Amino acid sequence: MKKTIFVLLSFLSICLAPAFAKAQQKVSVTFKFVTINTISGYDHVSKLLVYCDDDKIGESSQKLQSVANSITVKVPKGNHTVKAELWALYKGTWEVRTLANNYSFDFEYTKTGNWKVNNTIDLTFDINDEVVNVTEKIPVTSDDDEEVAESNTKSKGSYATELAKINKFLKTFDDGYYGYLEIIDGYLYDRFKSGKYSKSEIKYLGTAYEDTYKRKVVIPCTSSKECVYSTYTDSYHKTVTFSQSTDFNTSELITLLNNLLDAYKGVKSSKGNDNDDREENAKSRQKTVKTTKPPPPPPVEEPASGIGFKKGDKIKIVDIYSYDKHYDTKSKYIGKTGTIITIDYDDWDESYFGKVKLSTGETVEFNDFLPELVKGAKGN
Repeated sequence: MKKTIFVLLSFLSICLAPAFAKAQQKVSVTFKFVTINTISGYDHVSKLLVYCDDDKIGESSQKLQSVANSITVKVPKGNHTVKAELWALYKGTWEVRTLANNYSFDFEYTKTGNWKVNNTIDLTFDINDEVVNVTEKIPVTSDDDEEVAESNTKSKGSYATELAKINKFLKTFDDGYYGYLEIIDGYLYDRFKSGKYSKSEIKYLGTAYEDTYKRKVVIPCTSSKECVYSTYTDSYHKTVTFSQSTDFNTSELITLLNNLLDAYKGVKSSKGNDNDDREENAKSRQKTVKTTKPPPPPPVEEPASGIGFKKGDKIKIVDIYSYDKHYDTKSKYIGKTGTIITIDYDDWDESYFGKVKLSTGETVEFNDFLPELVKGAKGN
């Protein structure tokens, strides 16, 4: 009997040994990090926290951010997501250095891939350029899913410079209303100052273009599907929109947005055909817009009645193209299709579709939806 049990245990150990060995295989990953261009008086005591699949696997020693530091962690072999975050001691409390915590950019590194061999990753957090410069001794890639590899295994440093530039622009744009942008797992997030956000899958986003002269820039969905989700409306839309009530340099914003998308997608721009193709694509989209949106406004000197609507007319919202800050989703006037509103303006302004009075008595301006005159319900 004892001999039988011994033989059985020996057999099991031989069969399971490879599985146990594989489960215990790990690689060493060393993170070397430093913060450069530190402003005098802001040299925080810092540390790097490292996670694997959201589980903390290491924490570095504490040093001033301007002093080079390092930490070595063990990462299981295979496909995993490794994240490194820089934390700072601020007024006696440790906090992660992210845009959400009012730092100038996200002091972090994230990589999803197949961790096969020992590696060294250098992280240089640049205060001036607001970017994380990443150097991997051996690039980490994924063998299992080419699409995931394309979107997730990019070093954040490959597009972080463009992300930092546009977030710097958004700090003052429309009084900071749009908050900041970030990219997580192939999605572009707009973290509004209000705490709300929009979420768009980047592979479905096209090229940014000027939708309203000097007032609005949009990024359209390339497919017929609505690819932009907004927590303001709790619904999906066909464009990501950036607008304000005063003139701004739309060309600058368009360039910043397209550079970010190109950098993330790995598009190499050329001085020749790339610009021509982009312009042609923008024209093509605008042709499509003309078939689905209201006609462009008439010159300012023409009467408002020239557009087919006038003060007092009742119109119905047929379709909403994108979230706009002037929509009040809590009211019954703006925010969902089928709503009927009364036009409450005299002159056409090309940056808006019009104005409306809410139940609170407040008058707000709004735009970017398809209107339809309610027959037999005209006002004065």
